[in-house]
Amino acid sequence: MSEKTWDLNTEQERFKELWLQKPQNALHHTPESWNVRAEGWAKEITENGIRKKRSEQRVYETAEYLKARNVLTAQTDIIDVGCGLGRFVAEFARTARHAVGTDISPRMLELGEEFAKSQGLSNVSYVPCDFKAADLRGMGWERAFDVVFSSITPAVASPESLDKIEAMSRKYCFSSNFVFSRFDLAQRAYNAAFPGEKWCGARDGQGFYALFNLLWLRGRFPEVRYYKEEDMERLPVSQDLVTEMFRKIREDEFSGEARKKIYDFLLSEADEDGMVTCSSVVWYGWLLWRVDEQGPRNYGEI
Repeated sequence: MSEKTWDLNTEQERFKELWLQKPQNALHHTPESWNVRAEGWAKEITENGIRKKRSEQRVYETAEYLKARNVLTAQTDIIDVGCGLGRFVAEFARTARHAVGTDISPRMLELGEEFAKSQGLSNVSYVPCDFKAADLRGMGWERAFDVVFSSITPAVASPESLDKIEAMSRKYCFSSNFVFSRFDLAQRAYNAAFPGEKWCGARDGQGFYALFNLLWLRGRFPEVRYYKEEDMERLPVSQDLVTEMFRKIREDEFSGEARKKIYDFLLSEADEDGMVTCSSVVWYGWLLWRVDEQGPRNYGEI
């Protein structure tokens, strides 16, 4: 039997490559593209009762988890990288000494700041930043935070971004990523609009899996927890719903023809009131680790 040599660098490169693999239709992330999304997202989590409750619950449960682990305390300085509308920032600020949110979209941050003020929170800061290009030393962010937090953000989606968030932390890092999702109506809409094409699998847990292994190979001891959301909604057929269905399955721009196919499909599924039923299941994977703890990862020959 031939011997197979285990090599740390080779293993790290394997998982770096896996993490960097994106769907061919991945969205280009710019301040402008996310500014456009900001208003819709804010409307969704303030006016849609089910989604508002779901968002608030996940934010609350995340903060409770960090508090239970003694990660989020009254002495904590915490930053949310890619904070979007800043809901986590506001929740953390209720406990932390200071909470910072940073995002590529100035409009997202404006809405986040408005929300924090509406909650009477003053121990918050919002800093516009393209994290991929950020000069941590120039911004004074090297070892500046007790906790560096990120949740479902393209700002932390590469080995380089992992280096950055660890460089910012004095103690803890936290990352939340999709590990599984099922949107039954979106799947059927996709099949109607793109017959014969393969589902893109944008939320298949690949990034989570790669990140866990990279942390392990770095000698970290990542703690894993899963969080599940499951909902059933009735929504009116509209062009906004067409856009939503599309974004659950693809991230690039789509043609008028595909849009019409999705709209026609939704109409065919609607009841007499023009409503369609949308069921969804989403699993998140949470990773919490300390940057000041490390163990050897050298397994020799296997």
